[in-house]
Amino acid sequence: MAIYHLHVKVIGRKSGSSAVASAAYRSASRLRDDRLDRDHDFSNKSGVVHSEVMLPENAPEQMARPRTALERCRGVREEEGRPTFS
Repeated sequence: MAIYHLHVKVIGRKSGSSAVASAAYRSASRLRDDRLDRDHDFSNKSGVVHSEVMLPENAPEQMARPRTALERCRGVREEEGRPTFS
């Protein structure tokens, strides 16, 4: 029997973290952080077998791109006065 495990971590700027860098690391990919004007390239990282963005049926197709999804989330959170990703 498989045992499910979920680990959730809040990523906040106040602690010096970057949601874009964290997403690039976890997906072993290269993502651009426009806020920091910096690329985060972890495409040579080993150990990531599969990475994908899962969306609900009614979500816009462009949200399947990690960079677009992160930018949209950041914009909403900043408008609310809470620039933290979770």
